[in-house]
Amino acid sequence: MKLLLKLIACSLVFIVYSCSESSLVGEELLNESIPFNAVVNDTLTVKLSTVKQDKLRTDGLGNYLIGHIEDDPDFGNTWASVFTQVRLPSNNIDLVSSSSLVPVYDSLVLRLAYNLFYGDSTALQTIKVFELTENLTEACDTCYQYSSANYNSTPLAVLDNYQHQFSDSITLRRATAYNQKTDTFLVEQINTPTHLRLKLNNEFGERLFAQSGQTPFVDNDRFLEFFKGLHIEVDRNNSDKDLMISYALQTSNVSSLVLYYHTEGQDYIYGDTINGVVDSSLVTTYNHETLDFSINPFSKAFNRIINDYSGSNALAALNSNPDELGDDFAYIQAGGGVHIKVEFPYIKHQDFEKVLINKATLNLYPMPTANAMFNPPDLIFMYDADLYNRGFYTGDLIESGSLLYTDTATNQMRYSFNSLNNFNFSELIQNIIEGENSEEIILVPVNNSFTVNRAVIGGGNRTDDLKAELELIYTLTD
Repeated sequence: MKLLLKLIACSLVFIVYSCSESSLVGEELLNESIPFNAVVNDTLTVKLSTVKQDKLRTDGLGNYLIGHIEDDPDFGNTWASVFTQVRLPSNNIDLVSSSSLVPVYDSLVLRLAYNLFYGDSTALQTIKVFELTENLTEACDTCYQYSSANYNSTPLAVLDNYQHQFSDSITLRRATAYNQKTDTFLVEQINTPTHLRLKLNNEFGERLFAQSGQTPFVDNDRFLEFFKGLHIEVDRNNSDKDLMISYALQTSNVSSLVLYYHTEGQDYIYGDTINGVVDSSLVTTYNHETLDFSINPFSKAFNRIINDYSGSNALAALNSNPDELGDDFAYIQAGGGVHIKVEFPYIKHQDFEKVLINKATLNLYPMPTANAMFNPPDLIFMYDADLYNRGFYTGDLIESGSLLYTDTATNQMRYSFNSLNNFNFSELIQNIIEGENSEEIILVPVNNSFTVNRAVIGGGNRTDDLKAELELIYTLTD
């Protein structure tokens, strides 16, 4: 009986207190009746604001964006184009010496492998290809979203009002023989993984073909002096404004500049003998060959991404001067766009100086979008912030993230930062309280360099169930 009484007495020390309303400064801590060593549940308001990403490196990515998205009124306009070199497949290329037959030029085709798309997959795009007039290594050593290079204003290729085919494969056809007597061609079909094909004009193709056995085909240094590369973009004035495509330029063997040529041979096909005359037909055979100029990791390439927020809600948020509760909305967009700064103004209150955080969870709620094509990021990462609102590497912090999921109880989408994925969010909050960590963090969408996905997040100044909140379970210490 004495043992039972001792257990009851000890358990009363760890009384659990909870709060049903959001607290601004932790009202329980101001209540002197709460004993030390009590475990307290509390929900604090957090401050969200929108900040512009200072710069985003866009070279050496492997996958690159091309497209145009207009998402007025929230995010304005976003355009992306790519600059890339192409390289020789080998040194000392001479198509004539490698064959006893004379090669004949057919065509020059730029192939771009699809990686993923964002927006309306059925949108029509007019795509243009230009020849660079500036060496990319001179245009920028390290390239960012605002980098550019000079190019000839006359396009090498224009593909008008094209609807992309994101199927598993596409079928190509080519003639392998011509029967002079019947005036018919023998055609074969070739299935290949789906990709974008842009036929460059014959004048340029023949000029490139003519370099066989010449100085530009000796090695890549000489080749890049002759042909500096390509700029690929979507014609913003003649395309639908709701599709951005990521192309696997340096991560797929499909992506290349392919020079098609053939050699010809002739022979007779003999048939029946009629009245002493042998029936025969002269057949021309076509032996098709290709010279694949590669776009590989050794090819200098970078994205140019323009985010024009003129007249948008995101720009209004960037220019706002929010009070201690922040804005009603905060905006996040990948691709060198805008990020969200999170501040915890109330955990630095003097009454939080003697607490031990048991568990901390940051809950953020994306606003329902009117356009289902523009889904929120699947994952958001958390970074420390420097004085310029740039995220920077801080060990475990860069590994932390929250997957977007739907709360089955409320049917609301939510990001919840807690102590999952080998990251202790509770420890971060404790460190902020003790002054060992920055009081501000930056939220960055996953694949920040590879996409332009975006979301509008409910801020700490809201009064509905989309309000950003910090849930705490902590123990008062002596």
